[in-house]
Amino acid sequence: MNGQRVDQLNELELMPVRADLGMIFQEGALFDSLTVRENVGYKLYEETDMPLAEIDQRVEEVLGFIGLAEHIDKMPSELSGGQRRRVAIARAMAFKPSIMLYDEATTGLDPITATTVDDEMIKLRDLENVSSIIVTHQLRDALLRRASTWRSAAPDGKVRDRAGDAARRSVRPSSSCCATACIIFEGDADALRASEDPHIKDFLS
Repeated sequence: MNGQRVDQLNELELMPVRADLGMIFQEGALFDSLTVRENVGYKLYEETDMPLAEIDQRVEEVLGFIGLAEHIDKMPSELSGGQRRRVAIARAMAFKPSIMLYDEATTGLDPITATTVDDEMIKLRDLENVSSIIVTHQLRDALLRRASTWRSAAPDGKVRDRAGDAARRSVRPSSSCCATACIIFEGDADALRASEDPHIKDFLS
């Protein structure tokens, strides 16, 4: 991550690595007993020495970014499902991570509401220069061209868009593993649709 090997770090060494990661949990995972303000500022309140006035300013800033500033003093139970997901995004971005991890961020939402969550991911990418890793079983999200690109670090350390690259490949599972435990495809949305791999064709059908 960010050029650092992390699989051999101990718990203490992992803390600075995690400090640059924002996490949006499935269903949002907001604290029910805290207001929107307290949820969004939680990490700043608990893990930093920032003055309260600066934390409040940052909370108001990120809530304004996702269009929910007027809900700052509401409880999560007073929000819709889509609003709760967007508050979860605000909470994750409050401490300015460079990488965001999304765990089924649009699961259970209707298509229109899911689109508003997708829009927030795209805004973070385009306006805040945040990279996102999106875990989803929703094909609409996975194949959303305006949100997703396939990138790979080149030997010189630069990250290049690999769309159209000959490095796309489909890897069939070996006899020692099953389809659910192996990477059977790597590539962009167009290559995925064009794949002749039976596992992929079955998944997309």
